[in-house]
Amino acid sequence: MHIGEHTPSTYAVSQHTHKELEIGLCLEGKGWFYFGQKTYEVKQGDVFVVNAGVEPHIAQSDPVHPSKYVFLSFEPSALGPDRQELLLPFVYRSDRFQNRIPAELPAAQQIGTLMRQFMVEYRSKEEAYIYMLQGLLLQLCTVLVRHYGPNALHGDWSRAMRRYGDLQPGLAFIRDHFREPITAKDVAAALSLSISRTLHLFSDTLGTGLKQIILQHRLHEAMRLLAETDRPATEIALACGFQSLASFYRKFTETVGVSPLEFRRRSAHMAVFEKNPASEEKLKL
Repeated sequence: MHIGEHTPSTYAVSQHTHKELEIGLCLEGKGWFYFGQKTYEVKQGDVFVVNAGVEPHIAQSDPVHPSKYVFLSFEPSALGPDRQELLLPFVYRSDRFQNRIPAELPAAQQIGTLMRQFMVEYRSKEEAYIYMLQGLLLQLCTVLVRHYGPNALHGDWSRAMRRYGDLQPGLAFIRDHFREPITAKDVAAALSLSISRTLHLFSDTLGTGLKQIILQHRLHEAMRLLAETDRPATEIALACGFQSLASFYRKFTETVGVSPLEFRRRSAHMAVFEKNPASEEKLKL
């Protein structure tokens, strides 16, 4: 479990995914939050909901009024057993889901209060604070369930949870093997499904294709290596699963908006992937 403050870059970089569920609260400033093909303008008090390992996303600050967030990320197991219903806001088709809860809505105001309480409680570390954090996490997820309501999943929630669970071995396989020349057949084998059923499961559940999920992982890893190492572009391309330097340059430039070398040049001046240890806390509940 992680809780910490973050100020996004003032220029857009490639979207990424991670294994944890995430709730973000804009504390100040302005900017944009990108989820796949969706773009949300951000203002103080807005809340954002992010699924685990599914929907690519990235925040960007306004150059004049940079945004600052507090992000709370956690594994589904942190909610405890027999509380699957609280996961409902995080199980969605990205093309049918509103990730932003505007600041003027009651749910955003409640979540803002709870997130600030969470930060204060953690920093003070008073007696039995772990149990208080667990209670605040349950309240946060309950507010989200009430806000999105039964329409959040566009159907039977148990069916959606089952599909979400069915996808996890495939998503885990992609995270572990995207650097290799994996195919739909490989992912299907990890899911014990046919290729056609696998492709349908990804597109129907997530609203995005299997190839796009694999590409997102490869691009995010390439961005990390470009920013954090001096390895040659050709070596990075092959290390991230691209079959040629030409395909790497084409996909990278189409998605990120700049070439790999230009991205590296910019990253030399802005620590895009570095996290400030003083601003992020890791919790074990």
